[in-house]
Amino acid sequence: MLPIQDTTELNLESHRKRITDREGLGEAGNGTDLGFFCHPAIVVNPRDGGLMGAADIYLTAGEREKDENGEFKKKYKNRSREVGIEEKEETIAAGEDGIEWRLYTSHDVKTREDAEKITGYYRKRWIIKDVLRTLKTEGINYEESE
Repeated sequence: MLPIQDTTELNLESHRKRITDREGLGEAGNGTDLGFFCHPAIVVNPRDGGLMGAADIYLTAGEREKDENGEFKKKYKNRSREVGIEEKEETIAAGEDGIEWRLYTSHDVKTREDAEKITGYYRKRWIIKDVLRTLKTEGINYEESE
């Protein structure tokens, strides 16, 4: 099993006037719009990328921390123990370049096979991106729904 987690913002600013009960809502990503953040986790088969199910989902909302100048504080991850991997996909279609991957991982990477395994895991991360796209724009279209 390979768990994959991501975060997306659900911006409800276009519905602000008609939303009377704002419990559970807060500032969206820009710090002023009404909305919340969704943090889903799914589990996929690491061999074939098949979706095995949802592992967890939680929602957060509220004010983000600001610095002394009123700017939103940025959070940077400490990458002191991470290893960089670079890989370029082969051309997918005539005239198109493959994607260049530049990844950081805390996994041990000693061989090319190790790097390919980690890159393969990252490719599977796009599965959750598809789930979030379905939620937000294609399919459910949550932000625009009434």
